Parts: sequence; C-alpha cells; structure tokens
Amino acid sequence: MMNILEFINSEDVQEEIQHDTIKMKDIIEVKAEDPETAKKRIEKISLTRQQSAFFLDTIRENGNKRDYAICRTFIDSGMRLKELVLLNKSDIQVPIDEKGFYILPEDANEFIEVYLRAETTKGELKDRTTFITYDTLRSLNDMIYDRITKLRKDTNDVYRPVIQRNKAAEEVKREELFTNIKGKRIGKRGVQDIVKKYAHLSDERIADEDIDCPVDYGKNVSVHILRHTALSHYAEVLTVAEVQTIAGHSNSQTTDKYIHVDREQMKQKLKINNMKFNM
Repeated sequence: MMNILEFINSEDVQEEIQHDTIKMKDIIEVKAEDPETAKKRIEKISLTRQQSAFFLDTIRENGNKRDYAICRTFIDSGMRLKELVLLNKSDIQVPIDEKGFYILPEDANEFIEVYLRAETTKGELKDRTTFITYDTLRSLNDMIYDRITKLRKDTNDVYRPVIQRNKAAEEVKREELFTNIKGKRIGKRGVQDIVKKYAHLSDERIADEDIDCPVDYGKNVSVHILRHTALSHYAEVLTVAEVQTIAGHSNSQTTDKYIHVDREQMKQKLKINNMKFNM
C-alpha cells in the first residue's frame, strides 16, 4: 500500500492526474497511536548525542567528505529526506565567496539558518527555517573542496589533492548542494543507501572494537531516524512550539512525541532555581 501511495503521490503522476495528495488514512481507518507509546517508541529509536557522534566518527574514518556532510546535516537540522536532496547552495544562509565556498562566521558557536522552500517540503504552503552548526557548515566546505579536486602523485610519489579547473568553474555556478558521482543532484535512494552503508559499518566497528553498545545501527538507523534524532535533541532545549516550527509539523501533538522528560535534569534545574531564590 505504501509503495502504491508513493507512486500515486510522486510529482510526475500528480502532474498528470491533477489530484490532491492521497494519504493512508484516506483509504483505511488508522488507529491513532497513544501519545505515551509514541514517545517511548521515538525515544527508543532516536540516537543520543554520544551515539550520533559514534555514527559520524564511523563515516569520517571510512567515508568521503560528502557522506559525512550529508549525515551531519540530517543530525543537525531535522529536515526530511526530500528537503535535503532538494537543498540548493543558496539555501544555506551565509555568503558564498567567488570560488563557491561558504564564508564561515567569526563565532564558532554560531547556528546557521537553512531556508527550506515550500515546494521542497511535505504538503506545506509556506517556507520554513531550520539550523545547522558551524562544524556542519565547515564540513560542507570540505565537501565542496573534495568535489573540485583530484588526487595526483607528485615527484615524491605522494598523492596530493589538485584543483581541477573545469570542476572549479562549475562549482562557482552550481545550484544544487549535494551531488552524486556524476555531478548531478543526488537522489533520495542515494542518500538512503549512504545512511544504511555507515549504519552497518558502525555495527562492524562495535564488533571489532568489542564496544558495549545498546544500539543496532544496521537494523534501526535510517534517514528517518536521523530526523527523529535531531528533533529529539532540539526538544531538550526548545519549547514544543519552537520544535514544531523547525520540524514542519502541522499538529503540535506530533511534535510532543519528541519531548522526553528527564526527571533528574528537572530536579537539577529546580535545585539551581531554588538556590538562586534563597540567596
């Protein structure tokens, strides 16, 4: 059923049949999930900050700059898969220099706005904004540099990156942010394969290094789980309304599933507040 719906709701078919997006609930009666059950489910399948860092470290050790930048962008921003593949370089809200690289802010703690155009989002009628960190922006520059260079052996038989003029010229005019090996905009399946590849490599690393880890990356980690992870991290510090804006949820009940109450953290906040009050 999901495959049929995905086909019917694809852009090409929608353009032909001129019909509103069809949802599963339009076809069958879907029983609403209990909010507390949903919270537990999302908490279970979201990665902690430490688990996210482990996943990204695995990519850094085994992968290329593009794969690392893609997964960092997911874990930072909480955007959907379609939104990520349709990102343009200009959607990252910092200036781009004459060579096609992002100009890094002076403050390394700065959060950078990412503009999500309405036509790239899930049934939304307006644009919205999410964020990436300084380190993720820097990884995008590393990806761009990797895209315009080629390893060549020098006189000392050492391979060094050399800028290719044609690719450097293309980069200045490039619109799409993430590309495939042919230099065209990357597709959704390509991104899904990237995430699955490093999820399995994370499991191999856990086994090789005999790490005690409760997460089965290969079984659980997907692009959707990376979105869950980002929104759960946002929910630690932002209000439900703020997370809802970032996530692009039309219903606050959907966003509420990402709010995980840490009782120890609550006690510490109350303790600090009480100490200030009594001073």
